Amino acid sequence: MNARIDYLVTLLGTATAAAMAAMFAFLVMQVAKRIRRRRDYRTTWSEGWTALAVGYVARFAFIETVGDTSASAYGTRMVLLAFAAHFASLLGVGLFAFGSTLFARSLPRQVVMRATAGSVLFYSLIATLASPSLPALVLWESPLMLVLFGWAGATLLMLPDARRSPRSSGLAIAFAVSSLLWAAWFGAFGLAALTGGFSTGPFGSMLRFHAYLEAASLILLGITMLGVAMEQTGRELADVTEALNVAHDQVRRAELYDLKTGCLNERAFNEQVGLEVARGAHGAILVCDIDGMHRVNSEHGPLAGDELLWHCAQVLRGSIRPTDRLFRWRGDEFVLILPGASVAEVLPRFEKIIADAWPLRTKLTRGPLKLRASLGGAEFATVRELPGAVKAAEEHLGNRKPPRTSGSLRIVIND
Repeated sequence: MNARIDYLVTLLGTATAAAMAAMFAFLVMQVAKRIRRRRDYRTTWSEGWTALAVGYVARFAFIETVGDTSASAYGTRMVLLAFAAHFASLLGVGLFAFGSTLFARSLPRQVVMRATAGSVLFYSLIATLASPSLPALVLWESPLMLVLFGWAGATLLMLPDARRSPRSSGLAIAFAVSSLLWAAWFGAFGLAALTGGFSTGPFGSMLRFHAYLEAASLILLGITMLGVAMEQTGRELADVTEALNVAHDQVRRAELYDLKTGCLNERAFNEQVGLEVARGAHGAILVCDIDGMHRVNSEHGPLAGDELLWHCAQVLRGSIRPTDRLFRWRGDEFVLILPGASVAEVLPRFEKIIADAWPLRTKLTRGPLKLRASLGGAEFATVRELPGAVKAAEEHLGNRKPPRTSGSLRIVIND
């Protein structure tokens, strides 16, 4: 009667452990599917849970067929079931240890996978041929399980402080608990092998309910492993989000800034980027148009024209206040927004700034280029009046241009 009870208890406990392993295999795989790098430690852990579930299913079939938790099995089918239970269980824990190593450092996954599977296969063949009974199989599994669980826990405990977290430490503790359980089972099943069966007392209870203890340790291991996988996935998703934000900012900057001069462009003006200081305040707008740009492009090439644009932007940018804004407008025009200023005040000052600007020295021309420009101005009372003020400043510029330039600014080439 007692043997029958032991059989049913072990059978039910093994089925419970198989269900736990299958559930965690599914959950960890769902976490792994949310990232691009599918073949990393999370996938390896999921494969470990899958192998462990297969091992417990094979063990369940082995126990159910034999009908006695301590009897040895004979026949090809029973030996194959014993081998499958032993190999899949060891492979699953081996993948746990390997996945933890992948979590800690970069390794060639395929090479280590083949080495792990080959070593476990060889060990399982020897164990199955030696004694295909449940106590003997657990006895053979115990030392290797102890080492593998211990390796996984030690790897996580030795993580650098920057990568260590309460969840990774919790997983290391769960691995250590499993390692200690297998150390206890090694002693208990070793004693059972020496005495010829299950004994009474604490060791007998441990042997009788070892499947439930395994299931409990699997629950602890699965919960902590899921916590680590989800934590790392969250961090990686946060990194991806940050990278996308940076890329978006770069694209946004390319849309709002002129690449040749680094100034805000006309689109930025239309979207009122940088115009917060102009809200609710009056001020002046100046339109600056470079003279002779067509001549520079024709005689020296468009690259020389680009350098002259950059030179003009540098001259203007170095002469404005932090609250002022400089925009690159159409062609060779620039627009300055000067809150709190008047045209009568700033127009003569910027004409003098341009007249006194240092010549542009470039290898693209025979000599330095003297910057000359025409200016037009208008005033605004609120930020809503800015578009109209720009048009008024452009009209003022057209009226002030020298007739000989026909709206173009003059550039003097000094040999």
